Amino acid sequence: MPAPTPTEAIPLTERIREVVINYLPLSYITFGGPQAHIALLLNLFVIKRRWLSEEMFAELYAISNALPGPASTQLAFTVALIRGGVVPGILAFLIWSIPGGIVMGALGYGVGKLGAASIPVWVLYIERSLASIGIALVALAAKQLSTKLLTDKTTSTLAAIAATLVINFSYVQWLIPVIMVCGGVVTYLETFGPEHYQRFQEGKSKKTDVESGSALPPPVTANENEALVDGDNVSEIGTRNSIHLEQMPSAASVPKVDDTVTGNPPEEKQDLRIYFSYSMATGAALIAIFFLLLITAAILRSQNVTQALNILSTFYFVGAIIFGGGPVVVPLLYSYVVSGTGWLTPTEFLMGFAIINIMPGPNFNFAAFCGALAYRTDGWTTFVGALLAWIGIFLPGLIIKAGILPIWRHHRDLPALRAVFRGLNSIAVGLLFAAVYLLWMKAIALPGGGVDNLGSWPGWTAAMIAAILAVDVWKIEPYWVVLAGVAIGGIVWAADGRPVAQTDALSVPVKSTRTKEKVNDSLDGRKDDGGVIFPQRHQFIATKNTVIEDDIPAPDRNDRKIYFGIDCAELVHFTHWEPGGEHVKHLIVKNVVMKTQKIKYKLPKTRFFSMEFPETVTLSAGMSWTIPITFRPVAKEAYNDVIEFTTSFGKFYLPIKATLPEHDLAFAPSVDFMLCPVKEVARKTFQLSNIGELDSHFEWEVSKPFSITPHSGTLASGAGISVNIEFCPEDASVFTEQALCIFGDLNNWEMTKVSKPLMVYGIGKYCHLVVNGGMNDFDFGQVYVGKSAERIFSLVNLSPVVANFKVRPTEKNPDPYFEFSHHFGSIGPQKSMDLTVKYTPVAAEILSTEYFDITTVSGNSVKLKCSGSGTGPKVSLNTSLVNFNDVVAGSSCTRPIYLQNDSQIAAYYQFLAEHHSTFFIDKPSGTINANSSIALTVKFSPTEPINYYRRVYCLVENQDGIYIDFIGTCYNDKRRPATFFPKMLENYEQRVKAGLWNYGPEHLEEMLKNNVIESKNGVLRFVHPEKHTGPEQAVDRPYKHSKVSSQYFHENTFNDRQPVILRDCIVDFGSCSIYRPIDHRIIRITNSSVSKMSCVWCLPDDDTSGEPVFSVSPRVCDINPKATVEFRIIFRPTAENAFYGQQLECFVYFKSMRNFRLVNPDTFTPPFCLTPTVAGNTFPPGQETFVPKVELSATRIDFPACNIDNSSYRTVRISNTGDTPVKFEFEDLQVLEMKGLQQSQFGGSIVTQPFHAISVKPRVGLLRKNDSQLVVFRFNPSEQKFSLTVMASGIKAEITPNAKSLPFGAILVNTIVEQEMTIFNHGECDIFYDLEIHGVDDSENSASDIENILPNNIRESEIEITNAADSFPSRSKQVLRVRACLREQIQRLFRVYYRMKPQSATANSSLAGIRLLQYPLVHLFDVTVLGVHPVVMIVDARSHNIGKALLWEYFSLNQFNHLLSAISKLSPSINSSGAYELEDEFDFPTERVTGGEFKEEPSTDFNFGAAPLGSNATEVYFRLFNPGVVPVEWIFFFPNDLEVEIENWADPGDYSEDQLHTNLILDNRLFTIVPKVRNDCVRDLSD
Repeated sequence: MPAPTPTEAIPLTERIREVVINYLPLSYITFGGPQAHIALLLNLFVIKRRWLSEEMFAELYAISNALPGPASTQLAFTVALIRGGVVPGILAFLIWSIPGGIVMGALGYGVGKLGAASIPVWVLYIERSLASIGIALVALAAKQLSTKLLTDKTTSTLAAIAATLVINFSYVQWLIPVIMVCGGVVTYLETFGPEHYQRFQEGKSKKTDVESGSALPPPVTANENEALVDGDNVSEIGTRNSIHLEQMPSAASVPKVDDTVTGNPPEEKQDLRIYFSYSMATGAALIAIFFLLLITAAILRSQNVTQALNILSTFYFVGAIIFGGGPVVVPLLYSYVVSGTGWLTPTEFLMGFAIINIMPGPNFNFAAFCGALAYRTDGWTTFVGALLAWIGIFLPGLIIKAGILPIWRHHRDLPALRAVFRGLNSIAVGLLFAAVYLLWMKAIALPGGGVDNLGSWPGWTAAMIAAILAVDVWKIEPYWVVLAGVAIGGIVWAADGRPVAQTDALSVPVKSTRTKEKVNDSLDGRKDDGGVIFPQRHQFIATKNTVIEDDIPAPDRNDRKIYFGIDCAELVHFTHWEPGGEHVKHLIVKNVVMKTQKIKYKLPKTRFFSMEFPETVTLSAGMSWTIPITFRPVAKEAYNDVIEFTTSFGKFYLPIKATLPEHDLAFAPSVDFMLCPVKEVARKTFQLSNIGELDSHFEWEVSKPFSITPHSGTLASGAGISVNIEFCPEDASVFTEQALCIFGDLNNWEMTKVSKPLMVYGIGKYCHLVVNGGMNDFDFGQVYVGKSAERIFSLVNLSPVVANFKVRPTEKNPDPYFEFSHHFGSIGPQKSMDLTVKYTPVAAEILSTEYFDITTVSGNSVKLKCSGSGTGPKVSLNTSLVNFNDVVAGSSCTRPIYLQNDSQIAAYYQFLAEHHSTFFIDKPSGTINANSSIALTVKFSPTEPINYYRRVYCLVENQDGIYIDFIGTCYNDKRRPATFFPKMLENYEQRVKAGLWNYGPEHLEEMLKNNVIESKNGVLRFVHPEKHTGPEQAVDRPYKHSKVSSQYFHENTFNDRQPVILRDCIVDFGSCSIYRPIDHRIIRITNSSVSKMSCVWCLPDDDTSGEPVFSVSPRVCDINPKATVEFRIIFRPTAENAFYGQQLECFVYFKSMRNFRLVNPDTFTPPFCLTPTVAGNTFPPGQETFVPKVELSATRIDFPACNIDNSSYRTVRISNTGDTPVKFEFEDLQVLEMKGLQQSQFGGSIVTQPFHAISVKPRVGLLRKNDSQLVVFRFNPSEQKFSLTVMASGIKAEITPNAKSLPFGAILVNTIVEQEMTIFNHGECDIFYDLEIHGVDDSENSASDIENILPNNIRESEIEITNAADSFPSRSKQVLRVRACLREQIQRLFRVYYRMKPQSATANSSLAGIRLLQYPLVHLFDVTVLGVHPVVMIVDARSHNIGKALLWEYFSLNQFNHLLSAISKLSPSINSSGAYELEDEFDFPTERVTGGEFKEEPSTDFNFGAAPLGSNATEVYFRLFNPGVVPVEWIFFFPNDLEVEIENWADPGDYSEDQLHTNLILDNRLFTIVPKVRNDCVRDLSD
């Protein structure tokens, strides 16, 4: 089928579908490395799909090998790009690479979190199996391409040479590009070389003919005509060349594929479709972008950039310089991510390398693993690092390959390029043959730690042969063979997947440690021939005439791996030997670098150790060599010797020794605790092993603050124990101690004991905790009772050590209102922890404030203040009074009321009215939801023709109660009382307040007539109230938020100011029987007024047909003034084992109120409602027939702060959750321990002793099943006495400087210089202090130093200290800034003192009268300053035209130096008092201020002499010298340099002749000075 034209282009969706179908399986079966990938791509896209010819495939493969980047990935990307375009090409790359990249990135995340463990054994087995399958696939691909591309001797020879070079020098990174170029050059010269040579010869002969005069061509003979073809003048060489060109395949003419090789039908045609959507210009732009990004990456790698940019630039740089594909990327990455940067440890790198070998996809996916570990600061950054590394390493190869493709496509048919590709293709085939051998000799890891090549294992050889047969003969798809290889590896591991023990061997698996200086720099082909310097040499000295050369090192095992690439045992040690015997040890030497090494050794120096005759052995990467060593002792003594090894990296000694049995304990040479918190114990463990041949007793000697356990013990030979060492620093210091381990034979201790030191290091540090943001005060505001509020704060550890903290209340026995999420914990260095404090109020109207301390053993304490107030629901009634008006006796009347809840929480309420009472509420109790209301119905059912009035209280949980007044009038045909109006109730309340509470209506009428009282707006009051007022007796003094609760609590209680008194509020019959008569009980009612009263009992069960349980006799009765009447209460229970209880109603009224004709509205008195409670039960006494189930809404009652003789109330709900009525009673309230706050003149103090001022109402009650009732507790404290104990501790505090002297040295006069002095407070308390500066007069006239107090002001004292705070926190430091400015050249000494201030007397005025100790003045540090004048002079002058002597005379240099000396000695002006002062305009601070002004301008002349007009300039050079001790700034001013520039509009006036002359000189620049200013002159100033 011909290739479609652009007009026949396939839609993009179809091309994408084609790519997805073909590439998706490849991403999961491309095991075996890049060579196996090439084989799979060849089988799929050349043999099966026929997308490419073998020649085109080989060309693309050759280009991929010649370019940097992943060869197999570039080839896969190129095939899709050619077949489908840019979008399908990118999609094919993503499908090809992403699965393996995701797995490797996730593996890197897991290794970063969990650490790099040892490589699982099953991974090694699967790796070998897949390697065998990969060899088979690569061999088949090499066979296929060699059949089509190696068509002559030249191409076959080139392939053989390429394979040979790659096999022997595979570690050379630039080898493949070089041989690719050489192969192309060879085929080009073979094709076009003869033609070029012929043309050269013809040109040379023509030149000779021209010179001889014969330019005509020779005649053509018949023999020569045989070389002509179709009349064309083609030479024999040209004919031969054309034949070679015709034999080259092209994209337009592709030969058929051999059916015997491919197995496809011969009639199947190739579908060679090339679909490019960009031009050669775009390709050139991509190549330019490749190099631009490469330069950018190289620059970024040398800069201090973020870790993300560093990772991206590093991996892009690696991907842009790597040649050879996947096999080369691993050693190159090692040098960049392990040796160069230390991002990965060798263990992590080797683990990832092992895993990538069993993963599908390109080996470049290994970059995702490395990037994840390089950016493992956090979870999300790990995946960001993996993505950046993955993009960076793939991007350069894809860009450069995409840029080359358009050029290849447009020029591949050129004869010259076809000739070059002929050589490139042959080299590519040779690379595949080399890959077969390299994979065959691939180093595989053994379970026991050894290394071997794959070809030495017959089983894997058989697997490879089977894979070749399966694919080539049985035509099984390659991906099935790959999956079978995975299964075979798993089966072999299951059968024999355990590590093999190595006996009598000295090598162990390699243990890698992180280091930045490794010999693995040779992985990229570099070699350090300059030798290696080791930090230490071997300490063994041979005894039998052993000679060790000093210039050959004896490194330890780790150094040998780093500097020589060799891993072997630390030393060869012979033990348990006898003289005359022969003992053999096997030394295993392993090459641990990715480079083949040649190794040889020299025999030991002594005759006691012998080895085989030394020969040079070549070790490939990862290979091992076993060397037997024989020891033949002749005497019972110690032997020492060395073996000298020579490697590719230099020489080193390996010690050999044979020792006698001895005591020898092994442990770590040092233990470093690093930073540890003060006064806390840090622990570390190390292993103590007995490596000697004798049992040893050991003892430890160590001093504080270190301790070791166990302190002593006995270890058998070969045994070991774990030893714990503890470090508990007492202060912040550096501790270095030497612990001695003394060991030997306990029975012969003094003769055999040996000591071995252990260095222990530790640094004590104080921890420092702060609350993030400085928010130490948590105000929760108002919180509903029953709800909780939370505040989250972050506790930050600013110190470099762990901070272990505890949260404790400042006061003992705090209220449990505030609760912390963590009461203790640990915060890492420079870390933080979020804590939650929760506030749960238990009562309304209580402001709670608690203080907490977050304490640490090794640091500071953080104080927290928590405050909040509880609030209850806001429940209210729509009205406070309901008037039923006139109602006929025996009938009823209803009125609605509404209960509203305006809060955010539900509220429980209870009306204190009995069921079926006179005023009956249909829903006497229940719950109102938040922000809702409930409608209630009140039913008035009177039976007696009287006035009715009752105040019904509604108790609300966690809120003060509310009340509602019910009034009504009942009448019948025989009696009609006066109508009860609401105004009458208000007038009565005012009358009671006026003191007319004990007078009946008839007495009030009489008093009105006698003008004792008067009526004003219906309110009666005394005409002369001062004559009738008695001592006020307040029943209660409640707070504003408890007034209603107080009224309810004192209802029916005894009070001398009440007209009617109920003497017996509660009547309890106790336990009774229905079969026995029950004695009645008495209720007494007293009439304390001066008028006659009548009472009527209304029983709740009157409306029932049955006999009531409780009855009163008599029902109606009159009570004379000042008399008491007894009523009998009769109890008639109807059932056994039952509780009975009721609230009775007794309406008492003045008898004169029975008829409206006898009532004056002004003297109307409402009735009084008495509500005694009666109870009884029929349970057998002393027996409990059921278990009551009662719950309290609060088991702890908290009252707010209460003054003496004031009252506070709390409402608590009692619920009966059972199905049986329950009777409750509060007993022994006198000994209830309830905590409250009692206020006094000293503020609030907590009182925890038992209180005797707690009461409750109702004290006794009956709860029906599943019913609840509210009870009110009252707290009424009386005067209490308490004692207060104050405890405190005194701490001596001091301030220490970092140095006792602050020398300023020499400074210029009138120049401000500033230095810093650090002071420390090492104590555990804060310090309040003041600083004083004293000036010291140390003149010769004074016998001793005289100190004067100076103000802290630089203008007055020449010194000042800034940045000094008056408070100094504990365990902290402050930096003082000391500024000095001397006015004359003199040496000054200042002394700085500090005086501590009292901390409490100034803070609290109540302590002002306390006499405190006056703190002494303490010397802090001294300040020394030397003021000097600037000094500068000319020491040399030179000119080209004038001699030095004349220069000195013409320029008056002696006078000029004298003038400079005079200027430096001039002093500032002196005021009248004789004290120096700076100018008023002197601004502080000023840098490098010059001296004062001169009274008369000094001058001198610089005489240049005469010179003709237009002559050359005369240049004079002065050398300035600074003989002083301070730098000097100098500047030359011309006359106009100091002038002020005036505006254009200003009139400067006429210039004088001198000014005009000066301007002429300056404008024409007749004189110049270079430089005019310098400020870096210290000692030598030359210009």
